Amino acid sequence: MKLKKTTSFILSLIVALSNFNMCFADTLNTSPEILDENVVSGASVSVKRTKSLAAKSDTDFAYPAEGGYIYFDESSKHITGCDPEVTRVVIPEEIYGVPVIYIGEHAFENCKNLQEVVINGNLINGIQFNAFKNSGIKSIVIPDNVTQLGSEAFANCDELTDVYISKGIYSIGRSAFNGCNKLKNVTGMEGVTDIGSFAFTGCPIESIELPDVLVRINEGVFSGCKFLNNVELPIKLKTIGNRAFANCSSLTEIELPDTVTTLGEEAFNGCTNLKRVVLSNSLKQLQQYTFRHCDNVVSYVIPDSITKIGTDTQMQSGKVVWTMPFDYTVEEASNITFYVNKNSYAYKWAQGKGYKLSSLEDLYKCDLNEDGYATAVDAMLVSQLSTGSLTDENLYSKADINNDGKTTAKDAMLVARFANNAVFSITEQEEK
Repeated sequence: MKLKKTTSFILSLIVALSNFNMCFADTLNTSPEILDENVVSGASVSVKRTKSLAAKSDTDFAYPAEGGYIYFDESSKHITGCDPEVTRVVIPEEIYGVPVIYIGEHAFENCKNLQEVVINGNLINGIQFNAFKNSGIKSIVIPDNVTQLGSEAFANCDELTDVYISKGIYSIGRSAFNGCNKLKNVTGMEGVTDIGSFAFTGCPIESIELPDVLVRINEGVFSGCKFLNNVELPIKLKTIGNRAFANCSSLTEIELPDTVTTLGEEAFNGCTNLKRVVLSNSLKQLQQYTFRHCDNVVSYVIPDSITKIGTDTQMQSGKVVWTMPFDYTVEEASNITFYVNKNSYAYKWAQGKGYKLSSLEDLYKCDLNEDGYATAVDAMLVSQLSTGSLTDENLYSKADINNDGKTTAKDAMLVARFANNAVFSITEQEEK
């Protein structure tokens, strides 16, 4: 009898100890609760520091967001992932006392429910490649404490309409916003010196203000931006890559700053509404099909610096390839004026093609209002100056077209004739 009671007691003790150990083990595996007041619409919530089932490492922990959790690797100090149900994320400076230094590759990729991200952290290593690719984000403000924007970071974000890029970003990665087919407004970018290839390809941007410090626009950056109608190129720009503005069918005018030394192949191919082109005084050559299918251009200003225009044939893969930067027949070019100087390489080249020519030097001389054209408006200004109905000392001196020391009706006539492209130069007009 005593043996049975003793045995029963021992069994009960074993069961009790077993239950205790299981509870104790659970306690060991769960970190202390942490109160976080920066998430879930500002409400205070009790947050357990728990490992994600989809953790990428042993140091990957969940952090609350609206609709679910994001995941943070405390070892490498970066955001690693996101629950697909998450709709809004606030990225703080620290998670569980560990600073957040970057948003990792693919962290929010394919998070279609994600609409808003607020970045409060000091992301010294930036936003990595594919971080928000194909997500549902609608707008993003990238603050000053973010320094890098990786390749395809926001590619194919179908709902993205507005982007602010802070002065902290110095380089925009390859295809960063490629395929964002609702992206209309891109602002900021004050510190950007380099825009990666295909960064804004296909975006419906209408106008963009490029920063003064920008030195390079790489291949295809704005290709297919068919609504882009206004772009002023910055004064320090050196390189425009292949097809950089190809098929920007709303562009009407382009003027390259004199700092530009490289203009890539097909840079403006397919800009069907382009009307006026002014090339850089530092540009040495025109590449293959630079202005192909630019059917509405009325004038090209080609400086003396141009020493090679792609008119030669070359061999590629056993085939002869024509490297003409324009694709006009003589008949098509009859409505286009090439402004060149008579002693320039461009003059001899264009004359050999039978293209219509006017003097580049006289263009600058006759363009009194400095709008890039010599027109009847300029002739009227000279006429008004000659009669005294308009007084402007600076313009009066410039209006002496034939350099005889005075501004007369003869000067106005010369401007009018030049505006109508009567002959090549003012001097020849006067002789006639």
